[in-house]
This record gives sequence, structure tokens and C-alpha cells, in this order.
Amino acid sequence: MASVKDGCVSPCVADDASANASLVQSPSMGSISSSVFNSLRFDDDDPSVDASSDFYVKVDNPEKHVTTMETFITFRVTLRTTRPEFNNSEYHVRRRYNDFKWLRNRLEAENPSRVIPPVPEKHNLKEQLDRYGREFILQRMFLLNKFLQRLADHPVLSYDQNLVAFLTSSPAEFACHKKRREGLFVRVSTSMQNMSSLSVYLIKPQAPEFDQIGAYIGKFGEKLNFVGRVGSRIHQERTYYARELKMLAPALLLWANCESKLKQTLEILASAVDTSAKANDGLLHSHNFKFHLPLREYELWVDAVKSSLKRRDHFQVAYELSVEDLERKRADKVSLSSGGGENLFSFFSGKDSPALRLVREQKLDNTIEAVKKDSGEKGDRSEMANADIRADFERWTSMKDADLRSILLSHAIRHVQVYEQCVAAWENALSRLSDH
Repeated sequence: MASVKDGCVSPCVADDASANASLVQSPSMGSISSSVFNSLRFDDDDPSVDASSDFYVKVDNPEKHVTTMETFITFRVTLRTTRPEFNNSEYHVRRRYNDFKWLRNRLEAENPSRVIPPVPEKHNLKEQLDRYGREFILQRMFLLNKFLQRLADHPVLSYDQNLVAFLTSSPAEFACHKKRREGLFVRVSTSMQNMSSLSVYLIKPQAPEFDQIGAYIGKFGEKLNFVGRVGSRIHQERTYYARELKMLAPALLLWANCESKLKQTLEILASAVDTSAKANDGLLHSHNFKFHLPLREYELWVDAVKSSLKRRDHFQVAYELSVEDLERKRADKVSLSSGGGENLFSFFSGKDSPALRLVREQKLDNTIEAVKKDSGEKGDRSEMANADIRADFERWTSMKDADLRSILLSHAIRHVQVYEQCVAAWENALSRLSDH
């Protein structure tokens, strides 16, 4: 790749023009990519995001593409960096959802002992019918933005070459990179599947430390799910309430036109109702991106942590089985050295002669050495997986505590502000009515 030093991704045949030739800007995309997104200010309200860091990423500006085969949405991905391995300080690329999904799958396959940040689900049946709608695209963009920011903040994953290629490659270079890495991806995935099949043999209890993490994550996910469901119901009821308020204010004004003696009173009440409706509208508009989606991201994190714990278990299973295999081989050698297993048939047939026994002992010694080496390597991988999980879980816990505290505190502040605006509107109405 021409823009990154030392060839993280080598140049391929460029064909960027064809990638942009099918671009179609729908009427709704313009509003999403400009004023609407800017009004959300994802990064400004997130204490975990430092725009002045040496590796800052952002996802914005969705665009709709229509080809003869499919219709899809791409997002602009911006990287700003001061790291010395990059020739440029800023990069802009366009990526679709499947590219984000590919990146996560690749990171998980090549870093099996790490907790990989989650990406949003593809879509459910309801979303499938409205996957090009404004709300769905904004929500997906929010979570994809979070995904890349988590990676950029990670002390190890932020240096991964797949992430570098994702953030800096042209369309042709990126497609070339994906094809080149496919062979490695298949080999690593096959290895992980083989380890997964070993879990059926696991009969020993896992390390209590990781059992406790798994239990905590399970309960944390249940609590998040409950809070999310209750919050959605309250949001729905508040939506109905705001809708009624919007209908009430015009009704009071129409009534005022018919009642000359009540006209001023009804107009004062209509003004208070209108102020309350606007205050509630602001609360409704902030719910998805300030409360629901941040909590939803942590629900997705629950699955990510559970998956990493399962992969850690696979490393431990592989190590334990190799230790058992080594013990069996050593027991076989002891039995062979002590003459165990002899019988009259083997003695008279010459199959248990000293020469043959020596050959068998040498073969067994070689096998023991190979199994011992394999067991040591698997033990090292298991210990490395334990250390990686501990470090990532500690980072995640610290991040989660700070994020949830910020989410819940700002949620409470927004409600207080709405109630203060409503109380002020009605107190003003009462004052004016008293004077009247």
C-alpha cells in the first residue's frame, strides 16, 4: 500500500473509479450525512474518546449505492494519526457493513485470546424491511463508530495489520488484502474449530477465576437486558404522551377562538402545553443515541466476552489433553522397560526380542519428546490466553464502569432538565393566570 510505510498492504491494480461509478445519493442520505449526524455529536459526549490521541477514528457520512446486483450503504471512515509507521496523518476510505464484519471475524481468528469489540447484528426481519431507512442507518453507524473507536483505543489490536488495511487501503487494495489473508484465515479458523471439538472431552472444572468472570458476565447481561426492556417501554409511553401534548396545544387555541372570555386563559395554557411538548420531544430524540444504543453496545459486549472465555477454555482443554497424553506415553515406557505386556506368543515368535524392544523404546522416546514439546507449546498458549483475557477484561471493566456511570448520570440530568422546563412553564402560566 502506497500510503503506509513498509508495505502493510502492497499496491494492487487500482480500479477506484468503478467503485464510485454506481453511487446513488438518495434524498434521505443527504440529511443523514450532514446536519443530522453533526447534531448527534457522537464523540463530543463520549468521555472515552480522545480526538487528540495518536490514533483517532470516526465513522460518518453514509451513502447509498445501487448496482445491477444489489443495493447497499457505505460509510466514510476517517483515520487521524501521528504514529511514525504511517506516511500520512489523515486517511479517508469508504466501507460497507460486510467490511466491518470481515474485520471483526479476522481479528477474532488471528487474536483468539483477545476480547474483540462487537459489531451490530446484521438486521432482524423488521429491520430488513427498513434497512435503508434513516433511523436504522444512523443506529448502525453509531455502533460501527463505537466498534472502531474501541479498536483504536486497544493497546494491541490498534496495531493489527488487518485494521491498518481496513483504515487506509483503497477499494482495490483492500480487496487484494482480503484475498491474500484468506488462506491464513482458513487455517486459523480450522485450528479453532479443532480446538472447539476438544471441549466435549473436558471433564475437569475450569479455573475458578474465569468461572467467576463468566458468571458475572451472565448476570450483567440479564440486568442490561431488563433495564433496556423497561427503558423501551417507558420511552414508548413517553412517545404517546408527547403525541397527545402536541395535539392538545392546537386544540386549546382553537377553543380560545370560540370563547372570548376564556381566550387569554386558554392561550396561556396552550403555551405551557407547547413548551412541555417541546421539552419532551428533546428527551425522546436523545433516547436512542444517549441511552438505548450505548446500553445495547454493552449487551453485544456480553456476547463478545463470553466468546473469548470459550476460546480460552479451548486452549486449556488442548493443554490438559496433551498433558494426559504425555502421562500415558511415559506410563507405556515404564511398562515396556519393566517387561510389562510380555506373553508366550510374543516370546516364541521373536516379537519381543531385546532388539525389537530397544527399537520400540527409541520410538517411544521420540514420541514422548514430541508430545512433551507440543504440551509445552500448548501450555504457553494457554497461559498467554489467560493473561490476555485478564488484561482485556480488566480494561473492559474499567471502561464499562466509566461509560455506564456517564450514561446513567447524563440520562438523569436530561430528565431533570425536562422536568425543570415543564415546571417553569406551568409556574409561569399560573403566575400569568393569577395576574389575569
